[in-house]
Amino acid sequence: MLKLKVTFKVCDLPTTVWYIIFTLIKPNDLQTLLCVNHRMRHCVLSHSPRLKQQFPSTRPNYLEVEIRTTNVLVLSSRYFSFEWGMEVFNHFYNVETLEVITTEPGSKLIKRVCAVISQSDNVKNIIVPSKDILRWKRYIDKSVSVSGLPVTYPFINNAAEDPIPTPYNSPYTCLIECLNIYRKSVLEKFNLSSKFNQPTEPLSLNGIMILSNKYGDEYNMLVREWESHVLRNVEILTKDALVPIEEVTVIADYVNQVAESSKKSLATAKYLVQVIKSGNCGSESISSCIQTLENILNKITYTWNPLEMSEDTLNMSLFDPVFNHFVDKISHSKYHGADHELFESRKRKLEQATFNHQSTNDIRGRKPDRSIEVLQSHTSYKPHVLLVEIKTQYQARHSPDLVKLCTELKDCIDIAIKNGMKRDRCFAVGLLVEGRECTLFVACSPEKHFYPVTEVSSFYLPTCYKDLGVLKDTVLGLCLCRNLVLRYIGFHLDQSNFGNGSEDVRLNCASPKRHIEYYV
Repeated sequence: MLKLKVTFKVCDLPTTVWYIIFTLIKPNDLQTLLCVNHRMRHCVLSHSPRLKQQFPSTRPNYLEVEIRTTNVLVLSSRYFSFEWGMEVFNHFYNVETLEVITTEPGSKLIKRVCAVISQSDNVKNIIVPSKDILRWKRYIDKSVSVSGLPVTYPFINNAAEDPIPTPYNSPYTCLIECLNIYRKSVLEKFNLSSKFNQPTEPLSLNGIMILSNKYGDEYNMLVREWESHVLRNVEILTKDALVPIEEVTVIADYVNQVAESSKKSLATAKYLVQVIKSGNCGSESISSCIQTLENILNKITYTWNPLEMSEDTLNMSLFDPVFNHFVDKISHSKYHGADHELFESRKRKLEQATFNHQSTNDIRGRKPDRSIEVLQSHTSYKPHVLLVEIKTQYQARHSPDLVKLCTELKDCIDIAIKNGMKRDRCFAVGLLVEGRECTLFVACSPEKHFYPVTEVSSFYLPTCYKDLGVLKDTVLGLCLCRNLVLRYIGFHLDQSNFGNGSEDVRLNCASPKRHIEYYV
């Protein structure tokens, strides 16, 4: 795919060329273009389809105009013929710059474009991505000036170049200052390489900071200072949501008994669970623990190996039996599977497309693997409080979902704040499952345009019948997850947690084409 951006003072393209361009773009894009330019509208309405035959070398659906303003024309094409190129470029007068925005074009395509530029007297300056400058200089005429310019994405610059406002005398002042410095270095690095290498890099452009001991080195903060910030946030977010210590002791005892009996035989472990279940009169956390043990024993076999499972098998045989009992009976909510579109994500994408003058026809919101939606609300929409992203160990190694999950969490917070929910009451819960490793995050926005995503718990799923002892931490982590969901639902049902008006939020950046993870 080749993109050419021509900046000019006067453009007198023949109506036949404009007509061909119009007939090859999507109807909605065409409608947008026609609304802003009377000459284009007159051209399309006054000529017949037979004019298209004058340029038979142009293949249908391979050429489109992305945006047309007074002095800028952006052409996108997979097929660029010499004849058509000369026809177009000879009608540009006083060309200021020709900027090439492309994704690894073949040498034949570069030769073809360079031949057109060299033959055209109107093009004197050409700007190409720095990484491609030697390839372009090899084929371009020496009379044409070739300079390098890193590929830029306007929406990224608009969203990320402005620093996050630093509040005075706030407990988050130090973190925001650190993130602003990190964002600046990320932009400088991106302008040189046009890609990101760490999950924290693209997230920082959206004002998202991952508060976890795993990522402290990324933000270049002293270890002791970083750990104190992480611990402080964990204590604030999990206050009154942790399982009481007396229940923790009972859960640990039950899990240890079943784990020891499973080493003898699965039948013995199943019988023990039924005995414990018949005598149980404990809390909801203890009941959930017993139900989880029963569910997992009904699925597990002696040849069970989750590390070799596909994603669908991992969900049905391991994750759902462990997780579903904690969330499927929460009042005022609905538990969704992988086919549920995230409303908040779609709304953000629509606003992005409108901002960038793009078509909104085919926009769809992200679909998390599992999610919880609050059914009763004081606003016109139903917010999502819990998002789950699941990958096998192999998939997580090659295409992790951390950036996708954090971006979805930010979408939920942004839409809730825009709908009037008070900032100090707004948060979202995310669970990232990568094979047997599970990490529980809580995202919030204590300050404007700042989104700390804090790791509040990590635990493991069992890999075989001898590994059931890990379910103690798993049960405690999922109990914390459920309690956080209940807290949010309580906040959302209380009208006093909503203000009189909404606050402005900063939209996410657009996604670069070369990226290690999902971004939007």
